[in-house]
Amino acid sequence: MEKVHNQVKEHLQFDQLDSQTGRVSLGIVATLIGGTLVICGLIARFIYDSPAHSSLLGALAAILLGTPLVFYAVRDLIHGHNHMNELVALAVLT
Repeated sequence: MEKVHNQVKEHLQFDQLDSQTGRVSLGIVATLIGGTLVICGLIARFIYDSPAHSSLLGALAAILLGTPLVFYAVRDLIHGHNHMNELVALAVLT
């Protein structure tokens, strides 16, 4: 019975599944925070006379939401893969 348990455990790779679930949760939280910053930046545009507040919130949102995309694009370029990530990262940076 122990041999079957070990085979099932190796097949399902619980440790890897747990780490992937944690990464997805972190990505969702970062996306929600970035979206909240965008909405707050839009609201700040109407509340404050100076555009500095909304620009700061928008810049923080762009950094938070764009960093993973640029990271994956650079990683793909280093490995010699050509995907759509590179074009989207270039559009975000410009």
